[in-house]
Amino acid sequence: EDKPVGTVHFALDGPGGTRHLHRVFPYGRDRVKLLAAYIAHWMVYRELTRAAEGEADLLGGRWQPPGKDMQGK
Repeated sequence: EDKPVGTVHFALDGPGGTRHLHRVFPYGRDRVKLLAAYIAHWMVYRELTRAAEGEADLLGGRWQPPGKDMQGK
């Protein structure tokens, strides 16, 4: 089974454990690559600055799929 265009998996390993996010963006390849790079950098920034201390949402509510929690459930 093929993955839809725009499917991106993010993972971050840190003191709080390993976190995984899965997103499917409805854009073309170039925009998805740019957005994925931005989100990956944002996740690292949030981890390093501890801005998300005690918060399970690494993206601060950004890019959340409608009707799903941040773990994709």
